[in-house]
Amino acid sequence: MITIHKGAPPPDFVQTGDNHARELCAAYDANTEAYRTRQTKMAFRETIYRSVTGELDDYHHGKCCYCEAPLDANSEVEHWRPTSRYYWLAYSWDNLLLSCGFCNKKKLNQFPLEDEGKRAMDHHMRVDAEVPAILKPDGDIDPRSHIEFHGDRPEALNKSAVGTKTIEVLGLDSPKHRGRARHLAKIKVEYATYVLYISSADPEERRRAGAARRFIEEGVLPNKPYSAMAAAYLRANPLPEPPAEPVACAD
Repeated sequence: MITIHKGAPPPDFVQTGDNHARELCAAYDANTEAYRTRQTKMAFRETIYRSVTGELDDYHHGKCCYCEAPLDANSEVEHWRPTSRYYWLAYSWDNLLLSCGFCNKKKLNQFPLEDEGKRAMDHHMRVDAEVPAILKPDGDIDPRSHIEFHGDRPEALNKSAVGTKTIEVLGLDSPKHRGRARHLAKIKVEYATYVLYISSADPEERRRAGAARRFIEEGVLPNKPYSAMAAAYLRANPLPEPPAEPVACAD
């Protein structure tokens, strides 16, 4: 998981979302007990928050906000605070992310807090008092200050409580993240290729070494899949510098 920087929401989305959010709040106030006891469910309009899938995909660099897997047709608009609890935030730009199907289903309606007694129960309460027990990809805290990688396995850095809980809730250490393991295997192949050919006198082999180095170094960029894992691997395995070019002797 890395930090995601979202830009401003589309104005049309804000207006449409705000209008329907007010309708949801009015419906809750008109039949509070039924909604509070879940006898009646909120009627969300998925078309509203799905309308910003393209914008979210751009800001997420085409990756899941949690596991950094490349997104495909099964990507999901993810509600940081789930709509099952926070209906009034269903169309809040700050509450919307983009995730893969696995992470979305794993998190589902989970949203643990450090103090459950401070949870906002309806739109008349503010969420400011809540302290989430899991990391927010587009929040103020860099996830990499709480989660580190050992190989392809994420672990809580210095036994961080929020890192531990994030890994648990999202299943970030699940063996089902096979794409991450495959990507690390490719990084290791490129690393071995670089080390093998970087000192070669053969121009083609030196070219191949250069391509391998670029692949590894570019892998840490935000727009690359599994960049947090790639960065951790590179920190643990710094690339050796290429040998100096031989100096031609004067006649």
